[in-house]
Amino acid sequence: LAGRRTRVAILDVTGVREADAELGRALMRAAAAVRLLGVEPIVTGLQPNMAQALVAAGDALTGVMTRATLQDAVAHALRTRR
Repeated sequence: LAGRRTRVAILDVTGVREADAELGRALMRAAAAVRLLGVEPIVTGLQPNMAQALVAAGDALTGVMTRATLQDAVAHALRTRR
C-alpha cells in the first residue's frame, strides 16, 4: 500500500448484516494496521443496527472515518488524491 503512495484504504462491510464485539475489534485492528502503513482507513457500509451494536459493545470505531456507501468513500479517496 504505502510503496505505491496509496493514501486511503476502504474497508467495506456492506455485505455484513450483523455485528458483534468481535467485528468491532477486527475492524479496529484492520484500521490500525492500515494506519501503520501511513494510509487512512475508511469503513463503509455499516448498517444502523451494526453501528448500534458496535457502540453498545464499546467498539465505536473511534477515530476511524466512516462513509455510508462505497461510492462516498471512493469520492473521498479521489478528492484526497489531488
